[in-house]
Amino acid sequence: MKDVLKKLLSNHAALPVLFVGSGLTRRYLNFPDWEGLLKKYCVKPFEYYNDKATRACRDDPDMRLPTAADLIEADFNEEWYTLDKYAESRSKHKHEMENKISPFKICTNNR
Repeated sequence: MKDVLKKLLSNHAALPVLFVGSGLTRRYLNFPDWEGLLKKYCVKPFEYYNDKATRACRDDPDMRLPTAADLIEADFNEEWYTLDKYAESRSKHKHEMENKISPFKICTNNR
C-alpha cells in the first residue's frame, strides 16, 4: 500500500488534501470529540444547552450539536469579552478580534 501511495503522489504536482475525522485526533492526540470540546467551553451545565438544542431540533436531530454550539458560543463570548480571566486571551488575540473572529472559535482552535 505504501508503494502504491508513493507512486500516486509522485505523479502529481499538487499535494493531496487529507480529510481526517475526529477518530484520528481522539485516538492519537487524545483530543475530545465534538461534544467533549463543547463541554469545555460551557458557561452553564452542558445538559442545559443540550436540552435546549434537542427541543429546538426535534424535526432535525442531526442539528442538535450545531445548535448547542451556537448557544454555548453566545454565552462563552459574553464572558470572554467581559471577565478578567480572559484579559490575557483578549490581548493575545486582538488581531483575530479585529477581523471579527468569534472568541469561541479563537479559543477552541487554540487549545
